[in-house]
Amino acid sequence: MKPDNLFLIPGYARLWGSVLLSNLGGQITMFVLPVTGGVLLHASPTQMGLLGAMKLLPFVLLSLPAGVYLDRIRKLPVYIEGELLMVSLLLSVPLAWHFNLLSMAWLYGVGFGAGVVYTVAGSASQILLTQVVSRDQLVKAHAQNAIAGSAAEVIGPGIAGLLIKVLGGPLTLLADCFGCFAPPSCSRACADCPKRPTANDQASAAARSGVQPLGIDPSNSWV
Repeated sequence: MKPDNLFLIPGYARLWGSVLLSNLGGQITMFVLPVTGGVLLHASPTQMGLLGAMKLLPFVLLSLPAGVYLDRIRKLPVYIEGELLMVSLLLSVPLAWHFNLLSMAWLYGVGFGAGVVYTVAGSASQILLTQVVSRDQLVKAHAQNAIAGSAAEVIGPGIAGLLIKVLGGPLTLLADCFGCFAPPSCSRACADCPKRPTANDQASAAARSGVQPLGIDPSNSWV
């Protein structure tokens, strides 16, 4: 008999906790990067706008290709490697600040890289949910994950402001790295799907089929 409480399902509590900490870390990162650019680098309004655009650009460029890519590989390694990449990006900011190398171009790169992680690894974490809970519990599980995301959006900026006041912008990103180590904690609990056969299925064809509901002619599309 399936438990009504999702947190009694083996692995779900760990996955939910990793989603919460990952979203919380994302909120802190998105708050701290503009503050670092404005306070430490005295960025202009145009530069601040470009920094915001860099964080959103991967979602526009990579959402469809990432979906096709994730459909053909194991998701858990992507999720874990994405968070480890995020750790590297966050560590680079205080290191660059310490060695007087920090610039807006550096923050652009970190913002773009963070957007890539959120787009690809974030999608992988959602797919992982289907391996932990049964199909008839997916709606409830997605609702629980949405609660985790909403909670992170509410408390994240406040925590970021407190950390900035105590540690400063770059060191806050250093503290933010600890939240990125949560996804590996669910590695033993999440059973991932095997790779799907792709001998007769090309990624470009699948991507074209994905844009057909939008009324886009695949033959004229960039995909």
